[in-house]
Amino acid sequence: MVVGTVHAPVATAAPVGKAPTGWAALNNAIARIPTYQSGAATWVVSSAYDYWGTADWYNDVLYVAPSVPVERLYDVAVHEWSHELSVLDYGGNVAKAKHAMNAFFGGSGLVGAERAADCMAILQGATWTHYTTCRSTKWRAGARRLVHGHKLL
Repeated sequence: MVVGTVHAPVATAAPVGKAPTGWAALNNAIARIPTYQSGAATWVVSSAYDYWGTADWYNDVLYVAPSVPVERLYDVAVHEWSHELSVLDYGGNVAKAKHAMNAFFGGSGLVGAERAADCMAILQGATWTHYTTCRSTKWRAGARRLVHGHKLL
């Protein structure tokens, strides 16, 4: 899911058994995510990407930029976690998950996955999203399935 210019990384990951990251505000945001499963993904604070957050589905790594304003940390964290959660719903099969999300939410490439993650984030309390406000009843129902661990219909 990494697209764009890559810069020299500035990354920090917490040791095993500790808080998910070395950034207390991000740790607090992660702790608020109702569906969060500790240990399912590694969180990394990094300025390596031109995004506030990105997910490496293939390696279960979620990146959050240190430039994210504190008032948007929960929104970004729950969006990135939602990417991970949606792939977990498909047994870790990224290709199947992407295909299902594009078929359900529309689009190609990563469009369906981004819409799904925003909708899932909104259902989990995000107040700001980048790709969609998810006003579609159908999309919210699909997001609800994904949030609760089910595949899309």
